[in-house]
Amino acid sequence: MILAFSDIIAETSADFDHAVAQIESTNLRQAEGIVLRAHASLWRRIKKNDFNVELLKPDLDAVGRRAPGLDIYLLPDAHSLAEHWVVGSGAQPPIRLIDGASGAISLAMVNAECRNDIRIAELRELFESFQGRCVICASENHHFALPSGAHSTQFVRLGDAFASIDVIDRIAYWVAMEIQSKPEILERNGRHTIFVDHPSMLVLAARIQRLVDVPINIVAFPTYPSDIQSRNASFEMLRKQAADCASVLVVIGVASTGRLANFIQRWAETEYPHALSVIVLYALQELQATSVLCRLDLKGYRHFSNEDGCELCAAHSSAVQIHTSSYLVGLQPGEAVPLIPRHFHSQRDFLQRWGEVPGVLRVHYDDPNEATGRHHAFYIDVSSLLDAPGFQGELIAAIGRFDPEPEVIVIPDHPTARKLGDILHGFLAKPLVVLDEKLIARGEGPIDENLRLAQCALIIDDIFITGSRLESINRFLRERYAERCPSLATIHYWTVLATPSSSANYERVVRGITQNHGWSSTVSHLQEIPLPDWHRTGDCPWCMERNVLSGLAQSAVEFDGKIADRLASLSATDQGIVSAPFVDSGAAIPLLGAQSVALAPGSSAMQVLFACASATQQLRNAPENALNADLFPTPRYIARRVFETNYTERLIWLALLRSLKGKELDPALKAFLAATALNSQDAQRGIVLGELAVAWLTGKLGSIPVSEPCRDFFSSVGISWEALYAKAFVDRYPQ
Repeated sequence: MILAFSDIIAETSADFDHAVAQIESTNLRQAEGIVLRAHASLWRRIKKNDFNVELLKPDLDAVGRRAPGLDIYLLPDAHSLAEHWVVGSGAQPPIRLIDGASGAISLAMVNAECRNDIRIAELRELFESFQGRCVICASENHHFALPSGAHSTQFVRLGDAFASIDVIDRIAYWVAMEIQSKPEILERNGRHTIFVDHPSMLVLAARIQRLVDVPINIVAFPTYPSDIQSRNASFEMLRKQAADCASVLVVIGVASTGRLANFIQRWAETEYPHALSVIVLYALQELQATSVLCRLDLKGYRHFSNEDGCELCAAHSSAVQIHTSSYLVGLQPGEAVPLIPRHFHSQRDFLQRWGEVPGVLRVHYDDPNEATGRHHAFYIDVSSLLDAPGFQGELIAAIGRFDPEPEVIVIPDHPTARKLGDILHGFLAKPLVVLDEKLIARGEGPIDENLRLAQCALIIDDIFITGSRLESINRFLRERYAERCPSLATIHYWTVLATPSSSANYERVVRGITQNHGWSSTVSHLQEIPLPDWHRTGDCPWCMERNVLSGLAQSAVEFDGKIADRLASLSATDQGIVSAPFVDSGAAIPLLGAQSVALAPGSSAMQVLFACASATQQLRNAPENALNADLFPTPRYIARRVFETNYTERLIWLALLRSLKGKELDPALKAFLAATALNSQDAQRGIVLGELAVAWLTGKLGSIPVSEPCRDFFSSVGISWEALYAKAFVDRYPQ
């Protein structure tokens, strides 16, 4: 049906004739019907009077004379309806004012078929009005790699269309109508939720909320669920909403492949068959089993479901990546960088000499020396190091070199610092001052006479990670100088270890401690080893592994015994992992072989892990060609050749996989590792099997392919395809 829409909002029925008169004659000549809009106040009056024909007849007769033979429809103006919202006054369907064939005035609600025709026509007209703003067309030699994994010649950023609240409300009206067409859902007691597919759609959801006649919450996916991590996070949000609500309606702005919409629908039918449904606003191709409000036909639009089948790529057209969270267009492909031998040099001696001492190297560990037990992905335990034979001798040799000689030793109040302080106090025979971190933060605590009279102080701690404890002590001494340390002329700040994540941040902290004070000061350490400063659950690789395996365990009837044991070890963060950082997949993890740049032959898994963690952290801070997946416009990823050619020992692979974030792997490297995981002919596959499975589940290897070999791969490490599907790691079963 071809319809002509009036832009005039009728506030009284007398405005109908004027509204028709303002429609361009070319549109009227082609039209089979006219759609007028009524202000909310007029619409409610018409509704209140039970569509009384006699009250409107004179004005409608005038309309009939101006547009003879055309059906005349009336829509409530969505904007005024939303702005003048009242309880129980949700969106109502359009009504037909005049039957064009007979000229009769009807004032009857339109049937479902007619309502769909009006909806499709209006949504298409709206899209055409903002198409220039929100449709991005690729040049002749380029095309787009969409967040869904599909490739196309055009990309639609629907959020850019939301420049006018009137436009938003007109779109919201039709979504509200679709929601209210499901009375069996909305009549249930409990909370109802609209879940939109991207944060840019939240403004639309907020307006839908004002047009539906039941209270509705609004939630958004944090980003397009294109990779493992974002999909897992998004579906966990969706799962919680579906479990707690009477209904959840997922609104997808634009569907190119329909992959997300179809998967949510299938997943909902399995997991929450009566609580969850999907509405697609605009579809760029025909979709099955999903409510689609408007199907679009974009001129020149070419679309391929993935890179492998993309004819544009085959014709050497460059694929420009669309960012999954911002929907911004990337400018250039990423650059692959190597991991060169010099990044292994500075940590090599320390790790070879002391890395074998039990408990020195720990991962996934809650530090007992901090008041809040801060979590560390990588941690070197100085307390265990102090018990190592021969280490205290090196400690004492280093302490004896300070000039001028310290008159007092100052330590923060935590177990390892006290242990260290007792050792140095015994050797130097100098007074020991303990500063309580909580008290000095408030500028409180008893005045120590030894510190008050000292001209040179040695302030020690076990480890410098961010330097925050030394900064706190320095601030306390500066602010309380007159009463606490008026004679102080020199301070030696010293820690056993420094494991800074960034040389720039380290130098900034050191400058702050050593410059512009009333005393001279130095900062030094026995050993410096750069390490990742990963404390959050989303950064620690073992936290991510624990969360993924826990989620899968909840959705599986039975779970492999080895994985259950692994979960138990991952839960003991008070001890951390001290000897088995990698997943046991049946094959013994070898010691390091000969002639490796990482460490000496025979080095353990923990030693190699820390060598690689330090090397990759140094690469992130390299003065040239630094590893930086967030660099714009050309991100830098770790190169495929690092695994395939440069460091072929599987033990180094395991260590590098744990030391790198998923976004830091070059796409070609991800493809290489995924192929290795599925290559059953690889004699060394058993060594890396479990770690590659965890890497895949934590998003490091991209999406999990739906195939029999992939199902067999996960089954071999004790993870069923059913559990993967239930947690939305995969979107269908192999055929």
